[in-house]
Amino acid sequence: CMSASNGWQRYGKIPLSMRELVQVPTSEWVVTEKLHGANFSVFCEAGVISFAKRSGLLPPREDFYSFRSQRLDVELAACAQTLSAQLGASCVCIYGELVGGRYPHADVCPIPGLQPVQHGVWYSPSLLFVAFDLLHITPAEGT
Repeated sequence: CMSASNGWQRYGKIPLSMRELVQVPTSEWVVTEKLHGANFSVFCEAGVISFAKRSGLLPPREDFYSFRSQRLDVELAACAQTLSAQLGASCVCIYGELVGGRYPHADVCPIPGLQPVQHGVWYSPSLLFVAFDLLHITPAEGT
C-alpha cells in the first residue's frame, strides 16, 4: 500500500493512448464510468487510518472538500477497517472519487457550507465517495 520512499503511493492516471496502456495478465476487466470529481483514497495499515488526495497524504485535520465536517471520514474509516479484518489484510487501500456537494435544482435544498467538488456535472447535494479500486496486502504477501 505504502511506498518505501514517502509512505504513500499515488494511484495511476487513466492512459491517454494505447502506447501508455499497461497490459494486465488477466482476461477479466470491469469498466466503469469516469466520474468528474476529486481523486481520494482511504488507507488502513496496521489499524491506522490515513486519507489522501491525488498529490499525497492529507494532514490529520485537513478538511478536503469538507469530507471531515460531513463525517465521511468516520464512514470510510469504518469501511476500511472492516475490509481489512474480513480480508485478513495488513494494508487496505480504497481508491475512489469524491463527487457532489451541490445539485442546482429548484426542488433540491443545498447543504449549508458545502461547496461542489466540480462544476458542470452534478451528482448530489451531499458529498459522496465512489470507490473504483481496492488494493489489499495480506501478511503472507509482505509489505
